[in-house]
Amino acid sequence: MHGVELTTGLLRYLSITKYGKDSLGRIVETTGMFPEILRCLAQLLNFTAVPVESEDGKWGSLGHGSGQGPIVWNGLVGMLVKGKVDIVTAGK
Repeated sequence: MHGVELTTGLLRYLSITKYGKDSLGRIVETTGMFPEILRCLAQLLNFTAVPVESEDGKWGSLGHGSGQGPIVWNGLVGMLVKGKVDIVTAGK
């Protein structure tokens, strides 16, 4: 992948995915099984993972956006569908 940056959607979940933030709210430290797998893949495939937090704190489900508008995805899945992240590392 030659040094490509992939925006990675995260959501805290038990010990599987944990992270710390700096004073500006950016994720600066990730720990757990999924971040470790991502680090291994990044090294193997030569990409940089840029972590971002789920915008609404949800995994992702289908529902009406506002009121009875169109049915849309929310959470990490919504971020992926809308192109706001390139990959999601989460599990439940």
